[in-house]
Amino acid sequence: MDANNGANPVRAIVTVSQFCQRTRKLLETDLGSVWIGGEVASFSAPASGHWYLVLKDDRAQIRCVIFRQANIRCRQPKVGDEVLVSGRASLYEARGEMQLILNHLEQRGSGMLFQQFEALKARLQAEGLFESSRKQAVPALPRRIAVVTSPTGAAIQDIRRVFEKHRFDGLLRIYPAQVQGSTAPAQLIAALKQVDADADCDLILLTRGGGSYEDLFCFNDEQLARTLANLKLPVISAVGHETDSTISDFVADLACATPTAGAEQILARWSRLEEALPTLQRGLHRNIRIRMEQAIQRLDELQRRVAAPARQIELFAERNLGIQRRLQSAATQQRQCHQQRLQHLNSRLAEQSPGMKLQKAQARLQSHQQLLSRVARDMLNRPREQLVRQARFLEAVSPLATLGRGYSLIRNEKGQVVRTQSQVATGDKLSARLYEGELSLQVLEKS
Repeated sequence: MDANNGANPVRAIVTVSQFCQRTRKLLETDLGSVWIGGEVASFSAPASGHWYLVLKDDRAQIRCVIFRQANIRCRQPKVGDEVLVSGRASLYEARGEMQLILNHLEQRGSGMLFQQFEALKARLQAEGLFESSRKQAVPALPRRIAVVTSPTGAAIQDIRRVFEKHRFDGLLRIYPAQVQGSTAPAQLIAALKQVDADADCDLILLTRGGGSYEDLFCFNDEQLARTLANLKLPVISAVGHETDSTISDFVADLACATPTAGAEQILARWSRLEEALPTLQRGLHRNIRIRMEQAIQRLDELQRRVAAPARQIELFAERNLGIQRRLQSAATQQRQCHQQRLQHLNSRLAEQSPGMKLQKAQARLQSHQQLLSRVARDMLNRPREQLVRQARFLEAVSPLATLGRGYSLIRNEKGQVVRTQSQVATGDKLSARLYEGELSLQVLEKS
């Protein structure tokens, strides 16, 4: 039996990597993005910045990864936490293991708040409140700083420590407001408007320390966001920890991860100046010393010049003599140039004078008259010569010229020219035309 016609069908064999690749594409295409709730069974955060965790419930578990770009705004979970995640199913081809690639992770129970946060964020972003073009520049060296926060919170203590560390001697004014709870947005708005109305500060620091997602949610208030967008003073938002993110951060002119980072940002230029102060002092002392040495050298030079006035007079006299010679040479050259210029202008003037123009015109007139006479003479002589030639030609071909050579023209009584004797008979009368005159003839005999 032919091997190609056997009963067994042809097998479509694929490699392991090809099968895993197809499976991954099916998972990513068919399932799409999903929301999953579960308990963190294990968690690791290596130096790469990515998070790896396992979610479980009472019947199953699944591996998850949330890459560094996505987890930067998420709070790091711990084993045993109940969390809500969003992501897409995929397959880790190297091990053939299914996993979830997450783009969001939050504590379980805050899902509704997160949806509110995302909806408000999308609406304000569409209105342009997050655009960098509308943000104000933060002053590099502010002297008067307004801090809107709780006067008893940990954030103000951290800020004071930073300002004391850098020995800041400017004004630090606290505008108290609640930073947690349902009444917090109204108090924050009132404090911000008060700072803007006072108009005696360089910038505003809106801040509070870390807390749960619900604790920080007052900074996601829509009216608070619109108030921040309409302030005349620049605003720095420093709310929560590194993983926290609020609407205030997006609307503010500058966002910092923590209250301490906000204070450090405000004093960054002061800190650099403080670090550079010893170097600047050494440079100033060096410049002063160099200037003094240069001044001393200049003074010594002036003293030497004053000590020998006679020599200075001689030098001035020599320079004066040289200047006089250069002036005389320049005057002579200038005079020669003027003379040459004058001669050139005189010659041009002579050429343009009426007398010279008249002479040239008379010469041209005489030349034209001679040319006209010659042309007229030629025009008169040419027809005369042609007439003479024509007359001579006519005379040469004229019958009279033939008659003048002794010939005569014979006609019969009818006036017909007689060329042969057969044209006449004996007794016919004829006439003969001579060169001069005519003769009447009669034929007496034909020979």
